[in-house]
Amino acid sequence: MEKVYKELDEVKVENEKLRADFKSKAELCEHLKEVQNKQQANEDLKSSLNEKESIIRHLNAAKDKLRAERDERNQKWEQENRKLVLALDEANEKNIDQEQKINVLRAEIEGLKDNLSVSQKKCSEAEKKAKNQKELRERDDLLVKAEEDRRKVEDKLKWKKEQFKHLEEA
Repeated sequence: MEKVYKELDEVKVENEKLRADFKSKAELCEHLKEVQNKQQANEDLKSSLNEKESIIRHLNAAKDKLRAERDERNQKWEQENRKLVLALDEANEKNIDQEQKINVLRAEIEGLKDNLSVSQKKCSEAEKKAKNQKELRERDDLLVKAEEDRRKVEDKLKWKKEQFKHLEEA
């Protein structure tokens, strides 16, 4: 029996060793599971980080493209604005030139009207002075000349008015 106790003690010691070994292996297994879970979480985080970095690269590329398109549109608008300003300046200069021409033509018309008035006065005076045949002939000659002058002045006035009208229409 002693032998049985001894073997029993040995089995107990062996059992304790096995339990200790089992306990350490169970703890090691638990620790390995934790490490594996942490590695998996780490891999998930890396994957998520890579995905987010890819999204950021895509967004940056889209932002750069939009910025380039905006800059191109701004350049086009600036060019169009420069062209419009240039066209406006040219139109303003043309208007100023036309106004100056109109003023010159008005002054010429006034001068022609004055000449016409002087011619008409001369004609009137010539009519008053004509009392005899010689005076009548002279008067007729003067009247003819005055009439020709008047016609020339009227023609010139008519021509100037037409020019003035064309300038105003332009």
